[in-house]
Parts: sequence; C-alpha cells; structure tokens
Amino acid sequence: MAEIVKGIKFKVIKLNLLELQAVEGGYAIGICDFCDKPSFDGYYIAVLNRYYCPKCYKEWLDRAEYYPEDKPIEDKNFMYWKQQLERVGSL
Repeated sequence: MAEIVKGIKFKVIKLNLLELQAVEGGYAIGICDFCDKPSFDGYYIAVLNRYYCPKCYKEWLDRAEYYPEDKPIEDKNFMYWKQQLERVGSL
C-alpha cells in the first residue's frame, strides 16, 4: 500500500512497482530515474516528478535543498499522484 512520507520538508509518496504501474500505465517498469536500475519499491518525489529507488532517495534527501518557489509545481504533481493512487485504492 502506498504511503505519504511524513516528517520531511518535501512531498513524497513511497510506493511499489504495481502502484507505479497503476498511475503511469503498464509500461512503467520501476526504473530509478537517477541510477537507472530497476527497483520494485521506491519513492515518488513530487518536486522532481521522479521515481527513485531507496538508495538514491536517501542520497537525494541528504543533499536536497528546499526552495519555496517550487511549491506550486510540487503541490500540483503531488495532488495528481495522490488522486490517482486514491482512485485505484492504493492510498
């Protein structure tokens, strides 16, 4: 079951490959958008509009800097994914 990651300054959803496919379509194969390796479990990072494997997500989170001017696009991306995951019953 997908879950919203709490306690960080960014809007992130932890999900698995099946949930990713439910939103992106069956062609989504769970490839990390940073390291290009397959990952059954990962994180959708709304501000980047990217899916990261757990390793790359942790590395990104350690160095990420929050910019308030990115909030409108982060909110838009996050709401889309949240609604889609709710629609398929995964959130």
